Amino acid sequence: MQRFLQRSSSTLLGLTVTLLTAQVILRVVFNEPQAWAEEVGRYLFIWMVYLGATLATVRESHIRVTFVVDRLGSRGEAFSRWLGRFVNLTCFIFVAWFGWQIAWSKRNAAFYTIPEAPQVMFYLSVPLCLTVMTLYIVWLIGRRGLRKD
Repeated sequence: MQRFLQRSSSTLLGLTVTLLTAQVILRVVFNEPQAWAEEVGRYLFIWMVYLGATLATVRESHIRVTFVVDRLGSRGEAFSRWLGRFVNLTCFIFVAWFGWQIAWSKRNAAFYTIPEAPQVMFYLSVPLCLTVMTLYIVWLIGRRGLRKD
């Protein structure tokens, strides 16, 4: 799963950079801007960010402030791990729930600059990635509990 997330996120980053570079060249050099390129680039970037956040969750490599935990020792570390997982789970469920509602509301909406493309494919990044993150945290709690691994 980590390899898939990393490759997908990296590929989307490359596509975003390529697309937006081409857009700038088309606009500045040829005076032929493509309206769809900026919008598609923005949504590719959003997908990349959420896939990267999912990868960070799976790797357990999100940024942490450890000043207080370092002072409290092993009990503080266990409490911090529990609190972090609880807060993550609560936030992930909340955002995923509303993300699914927004994606559902856009299921029949057309893309602004490309009428053939449904908007829902761009709005699915948030609920899909947050659902995966939620399931991972639930699995992690069930498998590891509060132990350090």
